[in-house]
Amino acid sequence: MLRLQVNRGLDGKFRKPIELLEGFRDLYLHEMAAQLVLYSPVDTGTYITGHHVGLDAVEPSRSSAGKERNQDHARFAQEAMDGLSREIEQLPEDALRVVFSNDAYHWEVVEFELPHAPYRKTANQHKRMAQKAEQTARARNR
Repeated sequence: MLRLQVNRGLDGKFRKPIELLEGFRDLYLHEMAAQLVLYSPVDTGTYITGHHVGLDAVEPSRSSAGKERNQDHARFAQEAMDGLSREIEQLPEDALRVVFSNDAYHWEVVEFELPHAPYRKTANQHKRMAQKAEQTARARNR
């Protein structure tokens, strides 16, 4: 099971900004979600809409079998962002360990066998996204 844990930034060097900057965590998670959706491929829409964020990883439970292929990325990207945004807003305020995961049965193929690797690419952007979230939070908290 692929688990992208955000805690490497939130528990360590970014704990101070979280405590000082109201809204930092959610801004950061929204940046992570947007990047993950941007890097996600769309064929049937099952994978991109299968992203979740929560305290624990979700188990694979959805198949793309029998669904129409070659679907529009923008349509499914919006649906994916809407779902991730709802989940971010529902997280407990004190949650500092957060896991992004995917419920599509074929998540391993997308992440490890195809060139997309959305979770790895998103994790590689961690520092930039944390800096952007911090800047935004500082601007809002003035």
